[in-house]
Amino acid sequence: MTQTTNIQFTLFNSRDPLTKRIFQRDDGSVGKESAALARGTAQRVDVQGVKGLAHLLDNLAPTQAVAYGVTERLSASIGPRKYLRPGEISRSRDNFTWPVGPGVLFLDFDGKHDAGSIPALREALAGAMPELDDAPQVWTRSSSAAIFDPATGKASHGGLHCYVIVGDAGAIPTIGRQLYDALWMTGHGYHELSQGENPAALERCLVDASVWQPERLDYAAAPIVEAPLSRTAPTVIEVVNDDAEPLNPARI
Repeated sequence: MTQTTNIQFTLFNSRDPLTKRIFQRDDGSVGKESAALARGTAQRVDVQGVKGLAHLLDNLAPTQAVAYGVTERLSASIGPRKYLRPGEISRSRDNFTWPVGPGVLFLDFDGKHDAGSIPALREALAGAMPELDDAPQVWTRSSSAAIFDPATGKASHGGLHCYVIVGDAGAIPTIGRQLYDALWMTGHGYHELSQGENPAALERCLVDASVWQPERLDYAAAPIVEAPLSRTAPTVIEVVNDDAEPLNPARI
């Protein structure tokens, strides 16, 4: 990838936190409170190459999140679909689409298969779709990773995320589905029983297949960690193939 490659997506800002709050419960266990966007702003941003993406992800404020699609506006006010105020738009498929040109294929690993090992996950991805291994990538920790609990003297492993730069963002849903199917073919799919009185077998895979939507929020900011807990490592772990060309969908 050259340094002139622009990658466009959307940066969301809110008055309220857009990342997890991690705290210690009264019984000493670790509690997690998820975030949600009610109202805020959406701004189209572009970064230079995979290093620019890594820098942005590593410097998100707790009140910021991202989505890898864009609106037709460079900036917009966001509100709930049923309670829109004048000038607001909803964060929905009606208003978000994939950018023209390069984009970000977000891979969210489910944490059940060597979630702490980048080499193991890269090997699994390459076995399913070899072209991925040569594409520009950013690897980050999930927001619940590297949380140190002084009571146990241990830090949580959490999961990993990978961001792959694709030459044609419009092909991201197709690439995602191809990868999902290929991972099943290479032994990385499984079934999980749902909760409730009538459990059903749910199809699962090494990666979450629900994230390849242009309006989907990625709560990528570092978590808000309350004492005595602390976070012992930064969000971005590794940048891979930073000088390579984006993944070409035509070659898959």
